[in-house]
Amino acid sequence: MKLIVAYIQPFMVDKLSRALLKAPIGGYTLLEGKGFGHANEESTDYHEPRLRVEIAVTDDHVDEVTQIISSSVGRHRDQDGLILVLDVIAAVSIKTGKRNEEALI
Repeated sequence: MKLIVAYIQPFMVDKLSRALLKAPIGGYTLLEGKGFGHANEESTDYHEPRLRVEIAVTDDHVDEVTQIISSSVGRHRDQDGLILVLDVIAAVSIKTGKRNEEALI
């Protein structure tokens, strides 16, 4: 299992949400944040706000979901965002008690 974490510009969230309707996922989480990209000595200001999108997926859906994210929000410009793929050790559905990949459905 993997956790896909994408940092996107807030104005792209509607486009991403529509694209994720076609994705093999059970859902996703959006968080607001601010941060630094390529900070330097002359500028310590935060960049514009970003959204952090978190999606837990099975290993066989990583490429498909990252492609959906990239193609829906990417404009080939600076500050388009970043996608990270992290290992997930375990998942447990609080509602059903299902574990691991079954918990993601």
